[in-house]
Amino acid sequence: MENLRARPETIALRSYARLVEACRTLSTQGGWRDRDEICRALARTVARLAVRLGRADGDLGSSEHELIASLVRLDRTYDGFLEASLSEAMADEIPDGSASIVRAAAEFDAREGTSLAREAVEGFESLAYAIVGADGRIVLSELDSIQKWIDGLYGALGDRPAPQNESYRVKVGA
Repeated sequence: MENLRARPETIALRSYARLVEACRTLSTQGGWRDRDEICRALARTVARLAVRLGRADGDLGSSEHELIASLVRLDRTYDGFLEASLSEAMADEIPDGSASIVRAAAEFDAREGTSLAREAVEGFESLAYAIVGADGRIVLSELDSIQKWIDGLYGALGDRPAPQNESYRVKVGA
């Protein structure tokens, strides 16, 4: 059972590392005036995501706190922007820079023939689901909210989600 509880943390750490590496690539090779600009935007976005999703079920519990602390420890090995972003403002006041990061990565991909934008979207998606699953309680409204956000990020890639009608829904049972 302990191994299952560690899984969201492992997924979150891997996802965050992928996102940081993508943003570092963009900051060093993407022609940014301020090298740290996109990495700070990522930290603010992840801080917002962690706090909002962590308390979406009404309680930012110990599991979410532990996951956020693990992300901060990992971030210290990179640029160390996450901790400051968590302490500088309430989550609702922190801007969501995810779409801007994805669009910047898409521009870079078009120029360089890479796939950073898709990696960023997948990193945000897996990080969000790991945060929601950290406490073992998943609320359907959390999943709906995440799905709308992720659909928007895939839209920034040019991928549009399938229309939500009966012909696309999965039926469970008979």
